[in-house]
Amino acid sequence: MVSARPSRDYISNTWQTERESPVFKEAVKITLTPLISSLSILNYIDMNSEVSVLGYEISLIMLNPGMCFVAPVVVIHTIRKKL
Repeated sequence: MVSARPSRDYISNTWQTERESPVFKEAVKITLTPLISSLSILNYIDMNSEVSVLGYEISLIMLNPGMCFVAPVVVIHTIRKKL
C-alpha cells in the first residue's frame, strides 16, 4: 500500500537544503506566508451555514493562486514597463 505522506528522507533533505541555502529558505518563507495568512481570514468571518463556509473556502482557494502567481507577474510587468 502506498502512503500519501512524504518519506522521512524527503523531509530531512528539504530541511537540510533550507539550512544550507538562505535563498531557498527565503523562497519557502515567501511562498508559505500568503497561504497561511489567507487561512487566518476564516477566523474573522461569521459562518452560519455550510453554504457560507463552502463559499468562503472556494474564494480562499481562488485567492491563493492569485497571491502566488498573478500578483508577482503584475509587479514584474509593472516594473519592466517603467524601466
